[in-house]
Amino acid sequence: MTEKRLGRAAGLPPTNAADADSEFAIVYFSGTDWDATWQRPQQLASRLTRHGQVLYVNSFGLRVPSLKDLGRIGRRIGASINRRVRPLPHSALTIISPLLFLPFPSNRLANRINGWLLRRPLDRWIKRQGSRNLVLWIGIPSPGAMESIKGLAPGLLVYDCIDNVAAFHRNRPDIIETEQRVASTAGVVIATSAELFEKMKRINPNTFLVPNAVNFEQFRAAAEHPLAPPRDMTQLKRPILGYVGEIAEWFDCDLIHDLALQNPGGSIVLIGGIHADISKILQLPNVHYLGLKGYGDIPGYMSQFDVCLLPFKVNSLTNAVNPIKFYEYLAMGKPVVSTPIREIRPYRELVEVADPSGFAAAVKRALLEAGDERRIDQRIQIAQNNTWDTRTAEIIRILRLSIGT
Repeated sequence: MTEKRLGRAAGLPPTNAADADSEFAIVYFSGTDWDATWQRPQQLASRLTRHGQVLYVNSFGLRVPSLKDLGRIGRRIGASINRRVRPLPHSALTIISPLLFLPFPSNRLANRINGWLLRRPLDRWIKRQGSRNLVLWIGIPSPGAMESIKGLAPGLLVYDCIDNVAAFHRNRPDIIETEQRVASTAGVVIATSAELFEKMKRINPNTFLVPNAVNFEQFRAAAEHPLAPPRDMTQLKRPILGYVGEIAEWFDCDLIHDLALQNPGGSIVLIGGIHADISKILQLPNVHYLGLKGYGDIPGYMSQFDVCLLPFKVNSLTNAVNPIKFYEYLAMGKPVVSTPIREIRPYRELVEVADPSGFAAAVKRALLEAGDERRIDQRIQIAQNNTWDTRTAEIIRILRLSIGT
């Protein structure tokens, strides 16, 4: 294992470890490595440091590593060999990267060994926290994570349900079983969408809805004070129809193909990791894949979009998703066109919602109202009401209520 102290998180005010509120000690099992693109886990964990110490456990992983994971595995092994503790100023957050002795997450023996390897440093960190209220936060139903908390000091178990696990991991009954066990035994279950809230509420009555959000100030600053266009966007024809996010099984490649054909004079920009075959659309001259960008660079790219896209297939997986990018789009004040996934439907008054057959027409309507100041202000107001600071405050309220402080 390796532990390292983090300093100031991107876009956040400094939190000195010595000055942090000593109310909680939170062990945060994340499905996202700290150094990966910032998502819900990093946003929440970094803000929870304002209320105590946070031990951020990088992802155990839910699949057998492939060749593309070799770099990540090498970094973990190197960090483990060095065993460096690197204190940085302005931080109440510590990271542990589990070194998987057996990288086979569906194997029970592997999970027991990996959990045992992590349990000792977890126990050591917890004991150092003294009288702080202990919270064991499960951000992903990993069998290895559950093995690692066996025998630890009792604390409030929180399950943060962020996805439809059954839809994501259809061929992994062990993960589905683990989620059922975590959700039923947790003192608190938090769900990010209405679909997940309804599902979790049937399992655990102490379930709360806490959707995703936006780092509002960061995205508004890019909208109000735009810099020069990124170099890889300077030659693109307008209008620019943009998407930021993972390009995976839920991304409707056929929809984008048709949209590109119906907008030959404009550009479609895609930014994010690719986990699906999109060769069909990359052959089109007006579709531009710009790669995976750093979190701090994303607002600058969004500022160049004329319309922001949510081109998701509508199914059990996407109907359970509360897209972070939706709030980021709104914070930019940009018009949004989305397929009718459940979490977007309540915003029909401000967002163009259309099936694939009507998506291109919805984009044209969005372009016509792009300069409507009233609607821009309404979009910004929604984003301002849905910030990560607001979400963290709600979570702290839930934790206090459940612990009885």
